[in-house]
Amino acid sequence: MKQDSTEHCGFGVIAEAGGFRFLVYAENIDTITLTLNDIEYPMEKAPVRLHTYTLFFEKLTPPFHYVYNIFKGKDFFCDLLDPFCPFTDPTGTKSVYKLEEPYSFDSSHPHHCPDKLVIYELCVRSFTNDPSSKVKHPGTLEGLIEKLDYLEWLGVNAIELLPVTLFHPPQLWGYMPRHFMALAPHLSYDKKPDISLKKLVDAAHKKGIEIYLDLVFNHTDSMESVLFPFCENFYLKNYDATGCGNTLNANHPIVTTLLLQAVKRFVEVYNIDGIRFDLGLALCRDENGEIYSNPPFIHQFENLYKKKIKIFYEPWDTAGYRLDNFPSKNGFVWDDLIRDTIRRFARMDDGQLPLIFERFHSPNAVKMVSCHDGFTLFDLVSYEQKHNLFNGYKNRDGHTGNFSSNCGFEGETTDEGILTKRIRRAETIFTMLFCFSGPILINAGDEFLSTHYGNNNPFNQDNRISYIEWNRQIYPSFKDFTKKLIDIYKNSPLSNPHALVQFHGQNPYQLRLQHSDHLFVITKTDEKCSIFIAANSWKDPVEISLPALEFGKWDILVSTAKNPLILEHNTVLIAKTVF
Repeated sequence: MKQDSTEHCGFGVIAEAGGFRFLVYAENIDTITLTLNDIEYPMEKAPVRLHTYTLFFEKLTPPFHYVYNIFKGKDFFCDLLDPFCPFTDPTGTKSVYKLEEPYSFDSSHPHHCPDKLVIYELCVRSFTNDPSSKVKHPGTLEGLIEKLDYLEWLGVNAIELLPVTLFHPPQLWGYMPRHFMALAPHLSYDKKPDISLKKLVDAAHKKGIEIYLDLVFNHTDSMESVLFPFCENFYLKNYDATGCGNTLNANHPIVTTLLLQAVKRFVEVYNIDGIRFDLGLALCRDENGEIYSNPPFIHQFENLYKKKIKIFYEPWDTAGYRLDNFPSKNGFVWDDLIRDTIRRFARMDDGQLPLIFERFHSPNAVKMVSCHDGFTLFDLVSYEQKHNLFNGYKNRDGHTGNFSSNCGFEGETTDEGILTKRIRRAETIFTMLFCFSGPILINAGDEFLSTHYGNNNPFNQDNRISYIEWNRQIYPSFKDFTKKLIDIYKNSPLSNPHALVQFHGQNPYQLRLQHSDHLFVITKTDEKCSIFIAANSWKDPVEISLPALEFGKWDILVSTAKNPLILEHNTVLIAKTVF
């Protein structure tokens, strides 16, 4: 009998001659029952497998739905999803065994060079759920497919999806997972998210865009409703590395098997191009919270998939930080130091130039200035304080060290002078971002100055606070400015990690790195051409000179100052050699 295409690894539902066998791992329990098609059956201990319970049915025809129920002392845990089943019913409350629906991918992986990556991070629901998106299926994977033409025009070549595995819809972002491989039905317009994700990946590949998934393998939603009833050791005891109190023990052998099974499905069934691990350092801890030098899960995962997909980690959790010594040999880490240094440079903080140059050569790090977590680009230049009261935590949630500025007024304004300052500062921040080689990540909507109205942690705001407002007209040409930066980045020495980098001051080759300096000037040169970038974050104008050329001339590509060679406060110049 043909079974679903997910290899079982010894757990879940396994097709055997004449029927189906249910296999589930559970430790230190009194009784476990199976509710199959709304009828409850007691399960038996497997005779030769430790901590494994089983039940076999001869006459059973897919699809069928089921849940587990566990009795442990005085506690009763009911309606538990099968951790190894990749499908649920449309409500996400019952596991469903069914045959994999056939789907033929028409396009292959784009296989972009990491040095040329421009990653666009988005939340599926908030990306198109505002009426201004004008899509047929708002807030879904299908709605995102409708926006691929726009993303292709913008020039991004990779999309990173915030979590799409099963979670309670009010959470919006999906960072409280109820399952590691079953997808969230509400993100599919017809509640068939497996087909919807395949369609998205296929459509994106046709346009040369890679698809990455943000996977939350570090913790779960309520322990009592996910993995805890099966085995307490599936979680770290008396150690919280995620801020939720339910940190997953990713290096427990059964949990590692489960997580690798989920990855296998995403790579081999859904054809995804990369994975980003939220709070990656939590995946490196043993049962006592100590960090492994060679974490079992990451070691096995990278050995299996380092040649098949791109791998990204957040090199921290709430209990530790390993930016430059993260225990991975094959992945890219998110660089928050570059993020904060660029923000501080743009708002005129002293002492940032040496830090920028110190981090300049870090090709194995993802550079960004904003992402889903924290202020949007526009909010970085519009708010000095977070405004998270609607989240329900008395404004105590979210980052406090945002290194933001409001340019003279807190929040939305129609004052043209303040808006001009904000736009110039945003242009400086984005220009600085695209100076670095290695993968670049931009936050969805930043290209047209989207806002969360000062909320820097809208994880539970399934409303206008989080939605992208496609008709926002703060500064319409910023979208063209972003598109031009992306084009320059991908087609110049800026994205070449082997390009010759030279640092300058007001005059060529006269670098100043004093604590009070606020002028950033570089050239990057490879065998094709040179690119010149200058940015002044200080309030006073600075006159600059371009390096003399033996052949050819400088062609100005971008200038936000009135006079390209006199940089006013938060203005930039980008020039390229032509022959």
